[in-house]
Amino acid sequence: MCRLRSCVPLVGLCLIVSMLLAIAGCHRSASSDEKADRVESTPHSDQTNGFVVHLDREAQKRMGLAVKVVSVSTYEPRVELYGTLESDPAEVFVVRAPVTGTLQASHGEWPTLGSKVADHASVASIVPQLAGADQLTLADRLSTIQAEVQTDSASLTASTAEYERLKTLNAENQNASDRAFQEAEASMKGDQARLEAARGSEKLLQAALHGTAKGSFVSPLIAERGGDVSQVLAQLGETVEAGQPVFQISRFRALIARLNLPLSQPAALPITSAVISTVGDENNTIPASFVAEAPTVQSEYQSETLLFRVTSRTGDLRPGQAIEGWIRAKGGSPQSGVLIPYDAVVRYQGRNWVYVQATDTEFARRAITLSEPGNGGWFATAGFQAGDRIVVVGAQTLLSEEMKSQLSSDED
Repeated sequence: MCRLRSCVPLVGLCLIVSMLLAIAGCHRSASSDEKADRVESTPHSDQTNGFVVHLDREAQKRMGLAVKVVSVSTYEPRVELYGTLESDPAEVFVVRAPVTGTLQASHGEWPTLGSKVADHASVASIVPQLAGADQLTLADRLSTIQAEVQTDSASLTASTAEYERLKTLNAENQNASDRAFQEAEASMKGDQARLEAARGSEKLLQAALHGTAKGSFVSPLIAERGGDVSQVLAQLGETVEAGQPVFQISRFRALIARLNLPLSQPAALPITSAVISTVGDENNTIPASFVAEAPTVQSEYQSETLLFRVTSRTGDLRPGQAIEGWIRAKGGSPQSGVLIPYDAVVRYQGRNWVYVQATDTEFARRAITLSEPGNGGWFATAGFQAGDRIVVVGAQTLLSEEMKSQLSSDED
């Protein structure tokens, strides 16, 4: 009897434990179902090693997505080159001092690096400084003029006194004739004119001799062709020699692209053109025309160097920028592929990607290698095919949506 009573609580305890396990199992099952639902709504890997973003038509319209169907194109294999931009010698001008002298500003401000200069503009001026022999000549001439000033001053004093005397006599009952009075007046005015001229010459000679000349003694520095001040080679108040460079003015509408051709990848001859882009801006390519082979070899590369002339569309290219270039490869035969528009390419995690519309609501992200530039895009020979619907407007927005979905998935 006692044994029966002790078994009843044990049975009850087992029933309670069984019920708790069942409830816990149901909770785990429900949690797994919810998690599975969330995973299905996040981006997932597709067969093209990219990722897929799900968007309904309303969301696509809201984002302004636009796609383009690509078709088969052909291209010739090219050699990829690297190099830098340099100033075009034909677009660089030097303003030199016309005479030896002291530099001064023309319009109150001394030109600085980057200052804009118009064609035929006066960028500064120079006060001439005379050589030793010229200074001696001027000093001798100044002494002569100063003696003339003293002589003319004495003559004017005497002729003025005679004029006043005859004027008084002429007024008193014609004691001096009118003719004598007029001759005295003419003599006085002549002495006065000579004295004024001598004093003027004295001032000019003193100004020229002591470097304080103004007006006609100041020589302007004229920039025959305008552009941007790229170098300031002398400063305000500095004394420069005749012919010394003062400013360098450059135009950046045309530059020289110096590209290094690898010896292992010969180019097709004759070389007539290339396509270049600045490093980091590969989606914007610029045509370049062949100029010549460089007359010297750069020791750090030990490769053939080619020079091309580039015309900047926007004027923002500058010497020293690192560039990439492409020219036709020797012996390369045309190949087939598709042309991916520049605007379709987005960059993420150090790689380049393109979104392809897989279905009405799915957009797959696929990797692309930017090695063959074409007219308005990049050639792709793998990973894409004719008929693919490429996102050309809104690719960056799709990438943002994908990143947000991934963050939400990680938080869950």
